[in-house]
Amino acid sequence: MGRLVAGRPVSAMALVCALLLSACQTTGNQATEPVIGQTISRIFTASGNQVPLPDGDWTVVGTGKVREENIVRYDLTALAKINSNVVTQLVLVRNADPPHQPRFDPYAGCESDDYYFTAFLQNDYRGRQDCWRTQPFSLGITGSDQPHIKQFQQDAQLNGIVVPSAMIGFAYHIAEGPDAMDIIYLWNPDLILPHPDPVRTWGPEDWTITEIRSSPVKRAIFDSFREFAAEWHPKIWAGFKNQLPFTGPGS
Repeated sequence: MGRLVAGRPVSAMALVCALLLSACQTTGNQATEPVIGQTISRIFTASGNQVPLPDGDWTVVGTGKVREENIVRYDLTALAKINSNVVTQLVLVRNADPPHQPRFDPYAGCESDDYYFTAFLQNDYRGRQDCWRTQPFSLGITGSDQPHIKQFQQDAQLNGIVVPSAMIGFAYHIAEGPDAMDIIYLWNPDLILPHPDPVRTWGPEDWTITEIRSSPVKRAIFDSFREFAAEWHPKIWAGFKNQLPFTGPGS
């Protein structure tokens, strides 16, 4: 992916490539619900589904549940990679638990124009749903349906962890039968593309769709996200069906 932009190599491509290509398909051994501070590598198991993780050790930094009519409908988990007290990567997981719906309404995000790129594959009522997108993600405001992110931000503030206000990456939505899962993979943009002003960091206003399209470098970064998201798409479905192969020690 050594692509040139404005006559110079975009180091962002190499960084994103290294982070994703080094991901392994080795199962984790989580038999219970995730616990804050727990370290997980390679695969995170959420409500009977597997979530492939980029290489390295990930820490559970937020958990939560979405309830409807006092019944748990979704489990939420935030996992982070932190280096020198700075969040470098984040994975957000939303998983139906237990698989419960007699049907899922079509997912609006599959057909939205609010993202830089959307791969719309299927979005059936009472059937299979399958789409992914590249997107910026603002961490400035959390809603009531994001308790895992709110917990992560509160703990980070207490522990002096620097959380970027905006992150960038790609997300998947899949559903089949009574089960559904959403996964968002995010990177700290300041570590991929340093801000031209050395005393500033990127904010949500710097990663709007308009800003991305107006910058050759940002477009190149999102083109790489698009390529990797397409490459990982089969892995996401294999994990959703709990079919990622075990390739770790003793296999």
